[in-house]
Amino acid sequence: MGRAAAQDWDRARALFDQKKYGEAAAAFDALARARPELWQAWYYVGASQFQLEHHRDAIDAFRRYVAAAGDEGGSGYYYLGFAHYQLKEYAEAIREFTRYLALSRKLGKPVEATAQAALGRAYLFTDRFAEAVDPLVAATTAMPGNANNHYYLGYVYARLGRRPEAIAALRQGLTASPADVDSLVLLGDLYLQQAKDNRAAIKDAIAVGERLAAVRDAEPAWGLLGQAYLADGQFARAAPLLDRYAQAHPDSGAAWFNLGLARSRSEQWPGAATALEQSLRLRPGNVPALLELGYVYESDGKLDQARRAYESAWESSGRADETARQGIDRLKARTP
Repeated sequence: MGRAAAQDWDRARALFDQKKYGEAAAAFDALARARPELWQAWYYVGASQFQLEHHRDAIDAFRRYVAAAGDEGGSGYYYLGFAHYQLKEYAEAIREFTRYLALSRKLGKPVEATAQAALGRAYLFTDRFAEAVDPLVAATTAMPGNANNHYYLGYVYARLGRRPEAIAALRQGLTASPADVDSLVLLGDLYLQQAKDNRAAIKDAIAVGERLAAVRDAEPAWGLLGQAYLADGQFARAAPLLDRYAQAHPDSGAAWFNLGLARSRSEQWPGAATALEQSLRLRPGNVPALLELGYVYESDGKLDQARRAYESAWESSGRADETARQGIDRLKARTP
């Protein structure tokens, strides 16, 4: 490098170090175009444009850099991956991060955990869940205090049906960030999924729901904690939470059914009937809702309405539901 070129380089590098990225990008661009042998200048053009969030320009510069750098271009692939990632071009990000990892391993260089994390997320965002596991495991191992990486790993495991590993990942993330709302919601949902086969999981869901409510008293907490109380038979505690959740989700037949069930089992007959009727308006012919509505009306002494609910359940089940048939027969026997 001649004296004049060295001086130009030093001036450009000083601008970069002073975080004057626009001026630095222009200075290094001029150097790279005037003196092709100074191909390393494309790295600083790309890095400057990346800092300015001019990701298309960064991609152009880093492509020129890696084309000239050969095996020395690992950092270029790193930034190419992140530039595409920031543009939500996840397939392209995966390609560049994969090149970065392969080159780093070939040369025996350490792999940046941030690249592993971004690669794992890019796989996740393109529904390639199995491929997301290894980079996310590497990211959580290298950055144990980053709750987001633990959440994404837990989410991936959950989508793969690997529930114990999902729970372990989320619990580890909550150790790092106890108030992480997304992790609490997903962990509580996973415990609820276990409730039918594992009664202890209901208590775990309640504990998580109560933590969530303490962090953010909003609809995710109402739904999670309400359903957990419902599964645990704490119907009176479940009802007000499920009421708030149903009001927040007025078009959800399932939300109104859960509210109706909680009110029914806590003998709040009129309120239960209202919720179940609303559920059936949203999901006509739903047999569990019709059966519960029949029970509510029968318990409240409204026998004609109870019989109609049981008869609707009987027809909706293809005349196969034994509970509906027994309800009809029982009410017939009570009719003078």
